[in-house]
Amino acid sequence: MASVDLLVVHRVDGDLSGVIASALRTTIESVYDDPPDNIQELLTAIQIRYSQPVEGERILTGVSVTVDVPDESSQYVIAELLELINADETTLHMLKLGDESQLAIAHSYLDEIYQLEMKLREALTVIFITSMDCGYYEFLLDIDISLQADLRPEQLVERMRRYCENEFFYILFSDYRKVTIRKRLSNTSLLIEVISAAETLDDLKERLLPRIPLSEPYEDFLASLSAGLDPIEAVRNCVMHNRTISNKQAQDYKSSYEKLLERIESFLGSVQATIDAQL
Repeated sequence: MASVDLLVVHRVDGDLSGVIASALRTTIESVYDDPPDNIQELLTAIQIRYSQPVEGERILTGVSVTVDVPDESSQYVIAELLELINADETTLHMLKLGDESQLAIAHSYLDEIYQLEMKLREALTVIFITSMDCGYYEFLLDIDISLQADLRPEQLVERMRRYCENEFFYILFSDYRKVTIRKRLSNTSLLIEVISAAETLDDLKERLLPRIPLSEPYEDFLASLSAGLDPIEAVRNCVMHNRTISNKQAQDYKSSYEKLLERIESFLGSVQATIDAQL
């Protein structure tokens, strides 16, 4: 079953139901060998929810379309249907505001992205705990990243402790590639804070570096992730903002997802191997 909700602006001289019915028939013919001959059978799949004249000899219409096709054909049917409706000369503007096939696809991506992001957070936490001398909720204090939380620092720490989270749960996906970049010391007060916090001259020199110094394996691992995050973020944004994922985005995502997941799992496996070697 394929179902879609549309908002359509069309000319007053157009017959929107007829346009949709014709588009349905053309689309169904590409799915079924024996499509219905009677156009009225197709019209029963069209529900006009509201229709209102607007200035400029236009009509604003909310319409729902449901068509009985195999689930594996739903995405194709909806895409083809929209293309045909949009191509009609009486269609002036159209929005897709509900698509069950898109929702099912979004759910599958959401499951994958959840798993990937949680493993990425695990890897970053391992790196920061083993590399930095700071509190568990202070990894990003000097990093040029704004945490996405409308809470006072002490409230956020309490929340993170309560829900077993850390700062990596409160950054934008695009910020994962910036987790080692320090804030620029662009004013005197920040510089004074850094100098005051430093315990030795070597400590001060390290704090003034533009990036947090990490071991070479950690640096290599983080560098290997950077380029692969973009295709994941593109699909993640589509899912989170209920936008259609293009074929190219889906292809780029698939390639990047598999490589990233393999790298992260390999990194976490190497951590375990190191621990085993020390026992």
